Amino acid sequence: MAVEDRLVWLGLPDASGRALLARYFRPWYGLLAFYVILASVQSLGNLPVLWLLKMLFDTALPRGDIRLLIELAGGVLAIRMASSLLGLFLRWIVVRIIKRSVANMRGDLLCTVYGGFERPGSAADLDRLHSRIVNDTERIDGVCNALLSGMLPAAITSIALLIVLFRQSWVLMGIGALTLPVVWMTSRLARRRLQRVVARFHDAFEAFSKSASFALRQLRLTRVQGFEDGELRRQKGILGKLERDGVRMSMAFALHNDLQVMMSGWGAILLLVAGGFEVISGRMTFGALAVFYFGAGMLYGLMGSLLGAAAEVAGGQQSLRHVATLTEAAALRTGGCATIRFQGGFGLEGVIFDYAGTRVLNGVDLVIPAGARVAIIGANGSGKSTLLGVMLGLLRPAAGVVRADGQDCAAMDLPAFRRQIGVVLQHPSFFHGTVRENIAYGVPEADDAAIAEAVALAGAGELIASLSGGYDALLGEGGATLSGGETQRLAIARALLRRPRALVLDEPTNHLDVNAVCQLIDTFAHLTPRPTVVLVSHDARVLEIVDATYRLEGGSLHKMVRHEPARGAAPTAAGA
Repeated sequence: MAVEDRLVWLGLPDASGRALLARYFRPWYGLLAFYVILASVQSLGNLPVLWLLKMLFDTALPRGDIRLLIELAGGVLAIRMASSLLGLFLRWIVVRIIKRSVANMRGDLLCTVYGGFERPGSAADLDRLHSRIVNDTERIDGVCNALLSGMLPAAITSIALLIVLFRQSWVLMGIGALTLPVVWMTSRLARRRLQRVVARFHDAFEAFSKSASFALRQLRLTRVQGFEDGELRRQKGILGKLERDGVRMSMAFALHNDLQVMMSGWGAILLLVAGGFEVISGRMTFGALAVFYFGAGMLYGLMGSLLGAAAEVAGGQQSLRHVATLTEAAALRTGGCATIRFQGGFGLEGVIFDYAGTRVLNGVDLVIPAGARVAIIGANGSGKSTLLGVMLGLLRPAAGVVRADGQDCAAMDLPAFRRQIGVVLQHPSFFHGTVRENIAYGVPEADDAAIAEAVALAGAGELIASLSGGYDALLGEGGATLSGGETQRLAIARALLRRPRALVLDEPTNHLDVNAVCQLIDTFAHLTPRPTVVLVSHDARVLEIVDATYRLEGGSLHKMVRHEPARGAAPTAAGA
């Protein structure tokens, strides 16, 4: 059997799990060593209890010495109290280590989300990602507690007890050892079943989490479609599976624990009978038997703790693998460390982008000078939003170079670069909070005067004045209380708040008419300094309000030219 298989057989994490735990516990190795030393002291400190008990049974009781009996009992009580206090201190140490390590793990997972490139179409995976960050890390917390608070102290104390018990009676020790393989093999078989049942429960719980999230997000759709009964049936089916898998998991844990108790009980009876023969034959005193029996009881209890902790680790193996896979396959952090004072110029050279085996951008070249007003048009699904994502450093191209003011974006601190750009998405995001909080999101230092100025530039002053509470009016999640045009105005105000050197508007004509967009573009032109404007649309009428227009079609970008002499003629394409 390979070393890896032996470790898993013992109930310890596999290679990926150990690597993950080592990564986050490495800063605490010194404190963990101190913890192990104190845990050893606590374990050895319990051994005098056995010696005091032997004196109690072999000396105090046969002599009828009440004073010695009280002194010995007091000594046992004092040692146990000191051990309990030390145990609380050790618990405080290990809890601090575990909670800080798991917090760092969760923080790194969040950094992965913010620091990596986006993956188009990955919205369906958000619930799974949420489960990894919240549910799996909580299970890992339990695994760490089982390893450090359960297995490690129990292993240290067990070693000390084995030495003492062997010195008391190697005969009884040999008889007791005969039961250990049976206990361990039975626990191993139960643990293997437990792993399968826990894995099914985790899958069922993840399905429930995704289903509940869907039900809440799509509540309006369900009601509009009159599909409440059908959706409830689907939800109840998922809840039923979760219930069944939850019962199986609970019973698997109960079976595992009951088997431990049953095997320990059989071992205790066997030791009691064998010890009785030793006392009757005169090879062992009654006190020695009492000490051995008490120590053996402690040992069986520790074995139960070891096996219970092993079961907890087995139940968390899947979560360890999930998080380890996520951190190992973490998206590379975008860009580098260089910062620039962005002036508004964009450039793409031979950019290629593939998604799910389909080429979305095929060797795109584009130059947008600082201060220019440029439109990118194309049919729905032609890749316009993908092109924007590449320009902003949100998506990594398969090939080609993306530049800002002539500098390669691959070497830039892209979050710092994006802070100099105002972006208005096709479907603006709003959270449950006040109008002021939503506009100022990302610019926490903005004061009321700056917010009011951005609102005025976006033409959203009348809208906010009409709201009950004005800037303190609460917006629903996603801006549900506003129309599409109103959310667009507020999103533009948010983009303008930081006085960006470039404005990127994704499909503004979906919610605002062309005249309103024209007024906004004219307003932008009078700002100092004049920002670059990149407008993405499927509406060819935007040619009238920009300096240059490009059509994205079949993954290629073509510059549109206007034939002025041909009155009313439609724009035609020329190679970029």
